Amino acid sequence: MKNKGLALLFTVLVVQSSCSLRPSRPDFSLNEVKVIVKAEYHEEVINRNITVENFAWENVSELNYHDYYPEYDYGGRITVSLKEHGVKRVEFAIENFKKLDFIEDAGKVHYLTILRTPLS
Repeated sequence: MKNKGLALLFTVLVVQSSCSLRPSRPDFSLNEVKVIVKAEYHEEVINRNITVENFAWENVSELNYHDYYPEYDYGGRITVSLKEHGVKRVEFAIENFKKLDFIEDAGKVHYLTILRTPLS
């Protein structure tokens, strides 16, 4: 009985230490970048005239347009999907996209966590 308890304790310690050695998952997408298009390009966003080719980068696979809100002072939002994934590739893409003439800003696509609580 004592040996089983020691074996169980040893197993729990091994599993716990192996879990802590695993790198934590980032809180953002490793294959997408969000971009804010400058206000003067809002017609291009509405008509979806901005294409993968406008990004002039071989790592862009597709664009996903988001709703356009004319009351805000920007042309629109687009999520850019990357062919090759990873933290460094996302960071590199953000820096490259910020240099484009039609881009106001670029950033990571963060995960949204929804916590549910039981109703009282």
